[in-house]
Amino acid sequence: MKILINESQKEKLSNFIYNYIDQNIDIDQLHIDNQEDPEYYPICIRDEELDNIFMVYLPEYWSDQTYVGLERIKKSPILDINSDLENKLNSLFGDLWYEPMKKWFETNFPDVGKIKTLYSEI
Repeated sequence: MKILINESQKEKLSNFIYNYIDQNIDIDQLHIDNQEDPEYYPICIRDEELDNIFMVYLPEYWSDQTYVGLERIKKSPILDINSDLENKLNSLFGDLWYEPMKKWFETNFPDVGKIKTLYSEI
């Protein structure tokens, strides 16, 4: 069954999801690693237990010698999310959390840059 929603409802839902993400991820517990060498390593954002919560793949990370690499370069920066968090968001919101997550991430980690794609979208 499909439910049609208008733009106003879509915006309210997006704001609700954004607020859910913001309330459930403690930004004060996260820190950035691997910013120096994005050609060899993704940028990792870890929690206090050093678990990767987010990984950002910049265009330099991918090889331009393969079709897959070229496609990923076009879609970069790509945000990969811890599978536990991703599964939770999928179970709650389906794929409706993708855009609010990109917005939340860009707001909280402006130095990393604008996210074009979530790894889930590839």
